[in-house]
Amino acid sequence: MNRQLLAALFTTVTLAGAAHAADIPKSLETMGIKIGDTQQQVEKVLFADGYTANRTHVRPADTVYAARPDNIEYRVPNAPNRSRVTVTFGPMDGRVVQIERSTEKFEQKVLNTELRKQLLEKYGQLPPNEGQYGDMHWVRTKTGKLINDCYARSIGVTFAHAAMMDRIVNCDKAVQVAFVGDSTWTTSMSVTITDYDAVLRNQKPIAAAAEKAKQDAIDAAKKAPPVKL
Repeated sequence: MNRQLLAALFTTVTLAGAAHAADIPKSLETMGIKIGDTQQQVEKVLFADGYTANRTHVRPADTVYAARPDNIEYRVPNAPNRSRVTVTFGPMDGRVVQIERSTEKFEQKVLNTELRKQLLEKYGQLPPNEGQYGDMHWVRTKTGKLINDCYARSIGVTFAHAAMMDRIVNCDKAVQVAFVGDSTWTTSMSVTITDYDAVLRNQKPIAAAAEKAKQDAIDAAKKAPPVKL
């Protein structure tokens, strides 16, 4: 194979991968709740399915956002096989940026092939040989970025610090499904859905305010009387 043909083949594969990444995931929903929902929309769906709010973390008001829950864990009382659902809300807009559906144990075993077929229909087709075994990942990157440029396929979202921003700057949307079982049957699965673009939109004002506060403290320290030596 000559160099020109090899280069053309590499370019074709690369562009195909980039185009594929732009088309998935097709859905950002699980259990009837989706990215962009408000707390009221989430709870209307989950409460109707028997869930209650088990744990709520409220971020206190700051200079750039109002006091509101930044993540809420929901459970079905006395139903250990049901998923624990943790929903993270953006502190700036109060809308869902991540859904973490912990291990859901099925009442009866499910065929791997059928479950994976359903997931591919819902979230989109994956490249050949991907998604047949092991966990499944649907990752959409920012325009012009490849899958390998996104380092946060399943990172837990936190707005406590800005260190996360460097890891997700090339990511857009992602769905990850993890399985428990064997080569034929699945006994349980977990789902994580994240809108990294929305995370960044919420995180940037917080990071900017933190940086300003840091610089103000440095400026004030420079004006303070010198330490006696």
